[in-house]
Amino acid sequence: MPMQAGPAGERPRRCGARTRLGRSGRLAPWLLTAMLLGALARGALAAAPTLECADARAATPDETALLAEINRARTAPAAYARVLARRLDALQADGTFVADGRRWGTLEGRPAIEKAVAALTAQAPLPALAGSACLSDAAREHVAEQRPAGGSGHLGRDGSHPSDRATRHLSGTAYCGEDLGYGFRDPAEIVALLLIDDGVPSRGHRANLLNRDFRSVGLAIGPHAVDGWMADILLCLDEVRLR
Repeated sequence: MPMQAGPAGERPRRCGARTRLGRSGRLAPWLLTAMLLGALARGALAAAPTLECADARAATPDETALLAEINRARTAPAAYARVLARRLDALQADGTFVADGRRWGTLEGRPAIEKAVAALTAQAPLPALAGSACLSDAAREHVAEQRPAGGSGHLGRDGSHPSDRATRHLSGTAYCGEDLGYGFRDPAEIVALLLIDDGVPSRGHRANLLNRDFRSVGLAIGPHAVDGWMADILLCLDEVRLR
């Protein structure tokens, strides 16, 4: 889930119902994940066509960097495990760490990182995800909707789910999962947060990023009134292209 804290050395700000306090009393990062599971995912994958959209905006530098970071983890997971392992050295005895000039808390501390390192070390390489400008437009709309009031969650104000938002931009029905992260703008910190999945028993964010069945992804990183920054990673079973 996201992360919200003050600059290193300051007391963290509270985030209402979304607050997750680590063992040190500092605010911990937090995330939200929407997954396609079981028979639904298998059936959708079998039926997934190549979808198209007529127009879409070009990727921002942040979005381009986030796609590269995700694919770095997917295509060379054992090497990425060593990247995550270096975070053990930066973790303080009280379970806190510094990122983006702020000190964050954790819920599990070292065990969450160690389990992520083990999972990535054992993970076979996966195909790279294809970045989709069409899907990124859908992700950007969700980020823009949540920005002013500092909203959170996968449901849009109109009750839409991730697949609904993707479908609006495409020539047919999309089948998608979604990872949301609140607090970081740095793509490397966002991907590490999702893969470590601190405090999330299902490790659903990691499962989404390392799901072989996802083929395309839309990405958005934007300001957020409560948490500073928000990232939306919209992962879909479909192949997507511009007309």
